[in-house]
Amino acid sequence: MGTRLSLQISRKRGIFYQAMIKIQTLLQLIFLVFTSLAATERNPQLDLFWQLEDGVKIKDDSLVTHQGIDYALYPYESQLHYDLNYVLKDETLTKQIHDAFSHHLGEIISLEPISHDLATITFYEETAFLPPFKKEAVNKEEAFSKALLSIAMLFGHPHISPAKALKKALLEQGRYGLELVKEHSVAFEAFVEEANRPLYRLEKRKEGPIRVVILTTSASGGNHSVANAMAHHLSSLDQVEPIVFDVEEVAVDNDPLMLATGVHTYDSAYSAIFQKSNNLKVLLKREGLYRKVQHYIPSNFLAALKQKIAELQPDFIISTRTYLPDDLSLATLGVPFRMFHTEFSLCPFLSGYYGKCDPDSIRFWIPTKEPSFFQPLFFWQQDLENFEPNDTEEVLLPKISSLLKVDQETFFKEFEVIGYPINPQFYPIMEPSPLHQKWQIEDGEIPIFIVMGKHGTGALNEIFDTLSISKSSLPLKYLFICGKNEELKKTLVAKRNDLPNSKAFSIYGLLTPEEMNEVMNISKLGISKAGGPAITEPLMTETPLLIMHIHPWEIPNANYVVDKGQGIRFDPAAPLITQIEFALCLTPQKDPYPLRGWEDRLTHAVEEIARHYHGPQNFMDDFASYWHCPTHLGEGSQP
Repeated sequence: MGTRLSLQISRKRGIFYQAMIKIQTLLQLIFLVFTSLAATERNPQLDLFWQLEDGVKIKDDSLVTHQGIDYALYPYESQLHYDLNYVLKDETLTKQIHDAFSHHLGEIISLEPISHDLATITFYEETAFLPPFKKEAVNKEEAFSKALLSIAMLFGHPHISPAKALKKALLEQGRYGLELVKEHSVAFEAFVEEANRPLYRLEKRKEGPIRVVILTTSASGGNHSVANAMAHHLSSLDQVEPIVFDVEEVAVDNDPLMLATGVHTYDSAYSAIFQKSNNLKVLLKREGLYRKVQHYIPSNFLAALKQKIAELQPDFIISTRTYLPDDLSLATLGVPFRMFHTEFSLCPFLSGYYGKCDPDSIRFWIPTKEPSFFQPLFFWQQDLENFEPNDTEEVLLPKISSLLKVDQETFFKEFEVIGYPINPQFYPIMEPSPLHQKWQIEDGEIPIFIVMGKHGTGALNEIFDTLSISKSSLPLKYLFICGKNEELKKTLVAKRNDLPNSKAFSIYGLLTPEEMNEVMNISKLGISKAGGPAITEPLMTETPLLIMHIHPWEIPNANYVVDKGQGIRFDPAAPLITQIEFALCLTPQKDPYPLRGWEDRLTHAVEEIARHYHGPQNFMDDFASYWHCPTHLGEGSQP
């Protein structure tokens, strides 16, 4: 009874409770940033990372790669020069901006020389790596550097100047930023004009279907799932050609970490090391290692990516990689760009761009406009007391507009509700019981599926070991889904065969979407991590969830599920089996708005591109004829 009461109380989170979780996470991250780089003690949990780090050989002020190539310290002209390359990942654009600074602002602002002390926290890390706060700069250099780094991806656009965004970012830095804007406006404008020269040319196609490039990464199953769902729908439309592009194809030849080690890119280190260890220190140590390598090997990853995407000649670009601002740079190719948020929350790494992007170029696609999605904005601005989780749209929007310093019309353009793209093969089956025989579910058994994502080795092992010694009065049947991890599947099968109740455990490898949909429909409960697709697919099949192994950035996803009455968060202080029994009592919500309907909204977005951004000549008439433009969507399809 005590455990049940505790779980019920945990669902009634107030603002104070949520704030404490975020603040605690923030303090942990800050502590790790300042301590992990200096730590020399080797934790066995991080063996995979140590193997990666050991591949970086630094001797006599040079870095020797796995191929034996020597890189001397790169001649960065200032700390800002280094930070700009760290952000832009484009050596030529970095030099162009830094040269423009020297020409027009060098006599006004004195820049710090480059520091090779890896324990130094740079302006970039204060601006983008740590969660942002309202904190005024202490001098002109800090004001300018932080402002520039926070919106640097906007430079290089052929038609749109980043001047307005940079001025806005400077004003956020307090009196020193204001001074730069007011007292040095001529020099400021000259700097922006020179720094913003476009470097990449995209040749417009004169005929053919409208081409939509959707960026994803094979280093993350969630992003890939969303990208494939979008492409599947767009491929069903006449005169639309979707192309799913995996950025790892470019990263393997251009990422500094890969060039140095020959083992992992920045992204693949996340999937191959962090997701296997579930240790947050991996992320921070990866950041430190990447920073070390970049002192010798300047990054040209985004330069190569822009060139590759330009060769594809897209009419429209969509990115699902919201965990970094990198892909925003593709908007400078001069075609409309959309960034889809795969989490149910604003992203701290994009915070500098919210409210500063020209919606004719960049818009942020979001799965929902519920207040909880925008809560981080109040947190970053230290205005949590003004946040109300039950605010109506009419009350919430003026608050957000005030924080972002944009009018509500601009807000509606910059943030578009799209829903959540999900493989159409996930849907509720009205009568799933005939599937029980196929999945070896006997009469009276209560099936529970357990899946932990692409690299959930440690998590699934831990859950299996816990459940194998847990006793319940209910006839539970556990369905473990191991995906492509054949080694994990063999391990769990061997463990199961040694159990006296082995029939209670079924172990599966990679399932097709159709099979996974069947498993979700026959299951009375799912045990899952808190990634975006990991929670939305069960939402679509109306399967309750017990959410485990929640990373800090996935807390809003878990909260969304709990707030909808669709699941509970795992409590480490309570027995897992008790929480499973409690979660089985949940009554799932039907048709969880606004996740459905994304297909119509995506279609409408492509239609808008065709109408306003001059796609291939033969496209507009064919598209309008097929979809009976402009009224085929009806009311309610607009975000």
